[in-house]
Amino acid sequence: MQMNFNKLAVAITEDLKKVAQSIPNEKLPKEEQIRSCIYAELRPDFEVVCVERGYDPIENKSSVEVDIWARRTTGERYWIEIKRFWHVSARGWVHKPDEQLGAWQADLNKLANVSREDTRIFILIGFLATDPEIDISTIQTGAIHRLNNFYPGQRRYQALFPFTWRDSQVSRLSVTIWEWSHGEAI
Repeated sequence: MQMNFNKLAVAITEDLKKVAQSIPNEKLPKEEQIRSCIYAELRPDFEVVCVERGYDPIENKSSVEVDIWARRTTGERYWIEIKRFWHVSARGWVHKPDEQLGAWQADLNKLANVSREDTRIFILIGFLATDPEIDISTIQTGAIHRLNNFYPGQRRYQALFPFTWRDSQVSRLSVTIWEWSHGEAI
């Protein structure tokens, strides 16, 4: 059974819009907020959903954790890593696209060690100052450029939503999802 990526993206977007309306104090929504929303959305469709589950048993002295692990009653297992990114060129915003790309790759390196019997999913939530479909310059530089070249063959879902956050220049929210199914190597 396939995961409904559109339903998941809409849930994330709607949740973050509600948070934005609450007059938050944070520069951007926290990754924990996104993780909690994904947990709530997945829970009805899975036998068990764990947040921050260890990749290896604690007896192996491992402290590396996946953001969300889920198992269906059929035995299918999903390992899900979540990251945020921003493409905002404004005072007070540190736009270091190579550092952001490095963080994405670090999560994929963790997922690459998971059995190919399991499904591995990477979810990237972006906060953008412009619409990359209208402002072509954004797709040629920065984090948007890195995103467009990041494992394009495994990208299964990408959507852009109107979104505002506080008094920042953020005007769009992007949700991009990559998937490595049974047998596929990262």
